[in-house]
Amino acid sequence: MTTQTKIEFSGFTATISQDPDYPDPMRETDAPDVFATWHRRYAFGDDASARWSREEYRKANIGQHDLVLDVYMYDHSGVVFSHSPFADKWDSGWLGWHWISQEAIIRDFTGDVELAKKWLKARLEVFNNYVSGDVWEVVTTDPRGEEVDSYSLAEAIDDERCARILADLRVLAGNWKYQDFVKPMSANEILTSLVESFGEAFDADEPINGSDAVEWICDTLPQARVWLAKQSAVIADLNPL
Repeated sequence: MTTQTKIEFSGFTATISQDPDYPDPMRETDAPDVFATWHRRYAFGDDASARWSREEYRKANIGQHDLVLDVYMYDHSGVVFSHSPFADKWDSGWLGWHWISQEAIIRDFTGDVELAKKWLKARLEVFNNYVSGDVWEVVTTDPRGEEVDSYSLAEAIDDERCARILADLRVLAGNWKYQDFVKPMSANEILTSLVESFGEAFDADEPINGSDAVEWICDTLPQARVWLAKQSAVIADLNPL
């Protein structure tokens, strides 16, 4: 994908741009996992190599019942991380440990070790996307050009993700007619508008020009539907099931 793309539906636009401010997921201080690494040229996550030997680190920080996964790195025209060894022994090797304490497993995963393991694997996938530059900001604007939503993500913007973004736009477009900025019309205002638009032809029940009728419907129906929706809500409040 290019550095910016747009998805549009019914006046709503989702602009997808690379996010240069996406935080390093392995250096989030409030995350329950630890990414401890040892490398002479790279510093990822908790760069333990500057302070500890591997043996000293494990003895001082990792308990017997903590969940610990080995981390391997493949370094060739970019870096990739895995919890399993790579087949290429020349350009890959052991990097460190990705671990989570027993206390955090109990607190954040109700003691479910397998769930914590799946979470660690998902975290490593996010980190791979972050390192490769697959980090994006999605900003959605309405037909007036005003921002209605924004969020960041670290994943490939593939066909599946684009389809989900398009689905979000469809929902927004479907709710558009019920937004507060649409001025509601009462029944009397609708009748007044009809008379003003069609005059004697409307009062005398005579044929009305089709194009004029379509224009009136397009201008008035969204407002009328807001009024009807509000009346339905009032009725529901007065007559609860």
